[in-house]
Amino acid sequence: MGPFAFCPDRAAWLPEWSSEVAREQKLLSEQSAAILELIAAGHSYEQILARLPDLTYPDIFASAREALDLLTSQGPKPLDFVERARQEHKRAYAKWSPDEDARLERLLQAGMPPVEIAQQLQRQKGAITSRIVKLGLEGKPREPAAQPSAAPAAGAPPEARVVVPGWDRIRQRLDQEPSAGV
Repeated sequence: MGPFAFCPDRAAWLPEWSSEVAREQKLLSEQSAAILELIAAGHSYEQILARLPDLTYPDIFASAREALDLLTSQGPKPLDFVERARQEHKRAYAKWSPDEDARLERLLQAGMPPVEIAQQLQRQKGAITSRIVKLGLEGKPREPAAQPSAAPAAGAPPEARVVVPGWDRIRQRLDQEPSAGV
């Protein structure tokens, strides 16, 4: 059974543990189901007692206890969407820090695609693209990703080369600087 169950007399999908579904499945007593329906409809304790004069405050409390016992006896609570997302992306739905924003901008400027940035920042790809838009980085020019040259490094087979975005610019800077007599 999923998180929702169809309630035919209301012709609607209700949360799995709504009082009507619990009543139909004989999981809650009739009295508890009636009290919980009134609470769910927004009635105060006084309104419930006025509507059902045979009840007392302890009856209302007992109904709440019965519902809680039912929920806790159903096994472990399923993970919510944030917990599920954090199983794969450690920083999913966490607040962005200024350092993360700066790192995002650096990686984007280096030509790294959002999918790889998401892996680096341990966030979902959608979070990366949304943050790019929020920070106004989507229109900024990016450094093109380094392309492998036709000739591999001396002695290295072509498949062993690692392409690092921005490496060509670093190599140019190193070639321009005078050697310090290494």
